[in-house]
Amino acid sequence: MGQYEEGCGFTRRATDSRRIGALMHRITLRRTCQRRGAGETLDGKSLIVWPEQGLGDVVQFARYLPMLKRRGLATLTVSVPSCADAPVASVDRVDRCVTPGDVTTLPAHDYACRIMSLPMLCETTVDTIPATFPYLHVPAPVVER
Repeated sequence: MGQYEEGCGFTRRATDSRRIGALMHRITLRRTCQRRGAGETLDGKSLIVWPEQGLGDVVQFARYLPMLKRRGLATLTVSVPSCADAPVASVDRVDRCVTPGDVTTLPAHDYACRIMSLPMLCETTVDTIPATFPYLHVPAPVVER
């Protein structure tokens, strides 16, 4: 329990050993977050985050998105299934929320990572797990439908 650095390392190795995925190959990137250089900051950079497995992972890990902007990230784009775009777009500090089909229309990003890599990127410990609730909101017009 609480061995986040070790667990995130296993996730990173699994990601590095597999093909990163179709989304990454559809946009221009300088490098992935998993290969971010030691001491390299996110200051002024752009990042696209995309889903890895299911909608539950998007809901669970969306809480990390505001942390990225607090670390100096200039532009945060999140790719999610269309059924989750409104709630994820409501997360504090998300600049753009797109569906996977819209990824090809995006400008180049400095970095990309899978949503389940966010705890590693944010250097999570037991004490730093984002616990601000609610972090997702459904816009009133969507609720009214």
